[in-house]
This record gives sequence, C-alpha cells and structure tokens, in this order.
Amino acid sequence: MNLHRIIFWSHLLAGTIAGLVIFLMSSTGVLLMYAPQILAFAERQVRQVARPTPDAKQLSLDAVITKTRETNPEVRLTGLMLRSDPTAAVSIGFGREGALSISTPTPAAFWARDPRSATGCTVSKIGTAG
Repeated sequence: MNLHRIIFWSHLLAGTIAGLVIFLMSSTGVLLMYAPQILAFAERQVRQVARPTPDAKQLSLDAVITKTRETNPEVRLTGLMLRSDPTAAVSIGFGREGALSISTPTPAAFWARDPRSATGCTVSKIGTAG
C-alpha cells in the first residue's frame, strides 16, 4: 500500500466518524430544544379536559395544591402552570420527578402522570373533585 492510499482511507474513516458524531449531537440537540412541544403533543390526551359547563365551579389553586399533596406526599411541588384555554388542564411540576395534569372544573377527574414511574408516562385516575 502506498502513502496516498493510507492517507485517503484514514481521512475517509476520520471524516465518517466525525460526521456520525456531529449528526448525533445535532439530532439530540434538536430533540432537547423541542422537548416541551414534543411532550405537549405526546400528552395531549392528558393535558386537555372536557369543556366545562357554564355552571361548572372552578377549583381554587389552594384546593388543587392540597389534592396534589394528598396524592403525592413524598414529592416536592416545584411549579404550577395555568393556561387561558378553558379546556387546558393545570400542570403541576415536581422538578425531575415528573408532572401532574389536573382538570379544575368540578365534577371532574384528576388525571396524573405518575412521578414515581420509571418512564414518567403512566396515567392513572387519582380521585374526583367535589
């Protein structure tokens, strides 16, 4: 083998490996950048609730927080997100532990993404308001 072939194949191999690393870094960067939108799309069934009737009474934020602490006493509440859309559930965050999506009009079911779940995607009914 002459020097030209050695340099060509080593350069081709190094470029291919570098290209794969750059592609991997780019694709994971895009996934991290769009993580909130991807999660919102994946959890759209949990984050949307039935449109409340005109006479439906909204739960107070204190009642929502109390119910959340009753059902998840071992995790620390780190955030609460309210949306202006009447069909959007209240999102309650537990940092890296997970999140809950709760409907606030009564009577309504509280649905949660289990913060103790390994995948964070288990959906379970945790009670009804009233």
